Amino acid sequence: RTFTAICYDTTGAVMDCPTLTWFSTNTTVGTIAADGKFTALAAGTTNINASAEGIPSNVAAVTVSAEIVKINSWVLPTAGTRGTSINATVNITNTGAESIWFVVSISGTQIATGDSLVGLGTIRLAGGESVDVPVRIVVPGSVDTGSYTLTPVVYKLEDYPEGARQAIGSGKSVVIS
Repeated sequence: RTFTAICYDTTGAVMDCPTLTWFSTNTTVGTIAADGKFTALAAGTTNINASAEGIPSNVAAVTVSAEIVKINSWVLPTAGTRGTSINATVNITNTGAESIWFVVSISGTQIATGDSLVGLGTIRLAGGESVDVPVRIVVPGSVDTGSYTLTPVVYKLEDYPEGARQAIGSGKSVVIS
């Protein structure tokens, strides 16, 4: 998450912000870079604020929750064909203690055209359990050929699709012909 600030002059009118200095009150929980990008480091709470020319901003409270799932690895074929499906596998671990239903989504676009591909898999994992989740990505016959960059994302089932992403993997390419 990246924080931004809106600066006001003494009359209350919006103005261009001078150089901002960002602060986190608990750098064990998270740090904030000069550009306002917050990096979560551990579960807990911290306060974020900025100052400009010695004048402090309002404070934003940030709560970082413990990771409940992680993506260990994932496999995506390097090629696919329009009108067929691609079978991918995402290995995830429920790092919590409770049994939870998860949705694994793999999606992405072709950079040149914006055409999209998406596939879903669901799994219930006991606390501490790891498993390969099969994800079938349908490749419609109408999509453009070329290279697509796809990325796996894991959600809690009850939060899908609008809720918080619990884990995000690295992007991989597949060439569609």
